[in-house]
Amino acid sequence: VLAEEALKASQDYARSIIDSSLDMIVAVDKDRKIIEFNKASQEAFGYSSEEVIGKHVNILYADVKEGVAVHQKTVEKNQEIHEVFNRRKNGEVFPSFLSAAVLRDAGGEEIGVMGISRDITDRKRAEEAIQRNLERIRTLHDIEMAIASTLDLNTVLHLFLEKIDRLFHYAAVTVSLVGSETGDLVPVACRNLNE
Repeated sequence: VLAEEALKASQDYARSIIDSSLDMIVAVDKDRKIIEFNKASQEAFGYSSEEVIGKHVNILYADVKEGVAVHQKTVEKNQEIHEVFNRRKNGEVFPSFLSAAVLRDAGGEEIGVMGISRDITDRKRAEEAIQRNLERIRTLHDIEMAIASTLDLNTVLHLFLEKIDRLFHYAAVTVSLVGSETGDLVPVACRNLNE
């Protein structure tokens, strides 16, 4: 009786840890059928536990081939760390950082795979914003270097329009200078626009 109570207490403790985790925890059996789907997974994917337990894990991947590849690498190496694209119940695709490991029974036999993952959508957006800002800084630097290296207006304008086009694809750009006599704006160069 004491052993049964200790086992139940241990199972309750493990369940509490799994359900209180902020990371998604999904475990599959050897046939890649879902056997564990914690609360964080339910929130991230939009499925209830009842909807996915016993279903093939492919429903959680944006690309089924990627899911198969991650599973194979995990089984071959006993563990795998990988960025993957998942699919929510509503069809939305999101990136996650996955750490997967083989599950074994007391005798050391493989019984499945467990993955712990985190939605990295916000991190990816931040990385993309940083890349865009770096590209803008590089472009401004290139324009500054061109202006400093030549006094030929046509050369500077051509480079300026080329760099602006890299930053704002398909944007119509025109450059106008203030006329010295009239003070009016006089167009001197354009791109993606009929002169």
